[in-house]
Amino acid sequence: MKILVYPNPFLRRPAEPVEDTGEISDAASEMFRTMYENKGVGLAATQVGIGRRFFIMNIRGESGTERVLVNPEIVETRGETVAVEGCLSVPGIELKIPRHEWVKIRATTLDGKEIELEGDGLFARAVQHELDHLAGKLIIDRVSPAARIALKPRLKELEKKYPGK
Repeated sequence: MKILVYPNPFLRRPAEPVEDTGEISDAASEMFRTMYENKGVGLAATQVGIGRRFFIMNIRGESGTERVLVNPEIVETRGETVAVEGCLSVPGIELKIPRHEWVKIRATTLDGKEIELEGDGLFARAVQHELDHLAGKLIIDRVSPAARIALKPRLKELEKKYPGK
């Protein structure tokens, strides 16, 4: 499984809801392998060319703490914070990104159970980051216009490497 990299247009497509969790089980397992190989803590389906609304995460990196969150949505937020983020789909670029400090989400598990999770720190940041992917947004969309201008040369380098050009 390959991670799509900016400027791949698929990364800009909003994901469609998952109707049947059984259809994504194998993909989720493969996504965990891909995420670990690339030293990530989360990976959205759209980052690997799957147009469905789910993401995986393991912010602790320990067995037993893996999550597959299907049709996730934020139901409550608190506070604001800014921290540096990287992204497997925008390699080599780290940016200061504003996010909510705490989030509560509702999602479905692979076995069809509806759950609510809440947290702050890396959990809150990773959830918001992956939800951005499912909406067709990247970290480069979350920076100020001045920061975006400063990024142009680095983005041009990624664009030159893109095989679709």
